[in-house]
Amino acid sequence: MRLDRQVILNSIGSFALMFAQWLISVLLVRMGGFADAGIFSLAMSVANVFGAVSNFGLRSYQISDAGKQFEQKHYMLAKFAAIGLSFAALFVYLWVDATYLPRNKWAICLYLVYLNLGFFSDTMLGTLQLRDKLYLSGYSNLLKGICCFGGFVLSYVLWKDLLLSLGLMAAAGITVSVVYDLRFFARERVDTALQKNDLPEVWGVIKACFPLMVSAILPYISTALPRRILLNSLGETYLGYYSSLFTPTVIITTLVPAVAIGIVPGMARAWVDRNRGQFARYLILSLLGTLGITLAASLCAFAAGKPVIRLVFGQEILAYFNLLYVAIAVSGLAAMRSVADFALICMRKTGTVTAFSAVEVVVIAALAGRFVASMGLYGAAYVMLAGYAVHLLLQLAAVALTYKKSFKENEHE
Repeated sequence: MRLDRQVILNSIGSFALMFAQWLISVLLVRMGGFADAGIFSLAMSVANVFGAVSNFGLRSYQISDAGKQFEQKHYMLAKFAAIGLSFAALFVYLWVDATYLPRNKWAICLYLVYLNLGFFSDTMLGTLQLRDKLYLSGYSNLLKGICCFGGFVLSYVLWKDLLLSLGLMAAAGITVSVVYDLRFFARERVDTALQKNDLPEVWGVIKACFPLMVSAILPYISTALPRRILLNSLGETYLGYYSSLFTPTVIITTLVPAVAIGIVPGMARAWVDRNRGQFARYLILSLLGTLGITLAASLCAFAAGKPVIRLVFGQEILAYFNLLYVAIAVSGLAAMRSVADFALICMRKTGTVTAFSAVEVVVIAALAGRFVASMGLYGAAYVMLAGYAVHLLLQLAAVALTYKKSFKENEHE
């Protein structure tokens, strides 16, 4: 199948998976009120921090491994270790932080189970992508979106129990991973047996991807920090308003990486082959496409946003409607940041990726409390906008400098 068709199918699947979570957030407001929606949002934001540990940046590094530095089984075995580490880290965090209610803790744990199943499948699907089967990722995500959405909503309608619904959502994800992902992965006959001489290679994967894991955690902390301050300052209902208005914008942050990940192997190959013009085209077109999507989203919000938001979330949330425009800008910057990260990973500048993510967290941590105290929901969004803007500017500067340096290196060879 042609690459463009595979990218389209993968984007459709990723969008469906994202849309299922978005629709759950929307329906929760109607079915259970803003309080349950706020808890669901909190579970997502906190679990995503520890999900980044199990994600470990493996998929990005795996599909950009144009030089075949590691075997596929080394990525798979490293994923097992990362998943175990993520659960251990979450349990320590919840044990140390006594401010969470038991119900909130269980919601966070169950959502991490759901995420980790997806991240493990992601590594199997990364192997399939390298064997020209990216479209299977699209079909897998489409099935997960449908099944997980169905399991959650059916349970919540019947029993009005958020924790039970999260458990059934995770169970649905397990079913798809076993019945679909594992079956196609097994057909590829990938050697996953661990030998003694594989341990240094697995450790090599972990060391190589560790900066990416840290850089993946830090943006989730950036997202979770303003939400946590909102929760403590204004309560679950206002957190529900905030998260509900941000929910539609995840279309941008999901769609852009889903499309971009399809071209990462080509971008990596262009960099390894020193085809700098092709590499630049990949990057520039991706950034311009992201900007176009962001502007289109803003126009849609201006043209029909209020009626849709009123229909979906109710009249009371319209008092904060203008927050949607800020949320779109924040999500657009986040998507551009993801594209720039892919470029730096292909350049093997993983330490740089981590350093810039740390700068973002520092900016948001320094400003969040003050912004939320003075501007409430809008302050939480503005501080995200500031942190993401600083991050993106640093990324683009690093890409430009590395790109320029590569020409000088070529001249000396």
